[in-house]
Amino acid sequence: MHNSFDLLIIRNDGPAIASTNYWTDSFDDSGKFVVSLNIDFRILLPESFNNQLQEMATGRNVIVSRGPWGLIGGQHGIEILFDDDSDQPFQITTAGDAVPMLPKPGDSFQVTVWTRGPGDQAIRRLSLPGRYRHVESIPCRQRWLPRHSKPLFNF
Repeated sequence: MHNSFDLLIIRNDGPAIASTNYWTDSFDDSGKFVVSLNIDFRILLPESFNNQLQEMATGRNVIVSRGPWGLIGGQHGIEILFDDDSDQPFQITTAGDAVPMLPKPGDSFQVTVWTRGPGDQAIRRLSLPGRYRHVESIPCRQRWLPRHSKPLFNF
């Protein structure tokens, strides 16, 4: 478990992650993902979530929503919905303060999912078009039309 005083370091190469201590300094031990905004909306996935990559990859686009979340007493929550045209798309929901920076409502961007690779390198495993919005409440689970392009992924 990481100390609350540990500093998460992410070194960038444009939208790519050149290096990070997310996996080597035990930040992912708690099973919490990290969102990093740097051109793309990047999700660093804890190793315990690697088995969810295939379900995420069924998404055609990602909708990031922010709104009051009843589960945490009406404080703001963030829903990251991998829209796959199904009635039960894969989603990640977290407290709003877990995502310190957000795009502007209506903004379009790429959502990339990163996992630990050989030699502790960050490997981009998924890239999907994304949009951001404010909603009345979380969970929202509503689609954003029109449909976007197919995913770029590498398994």
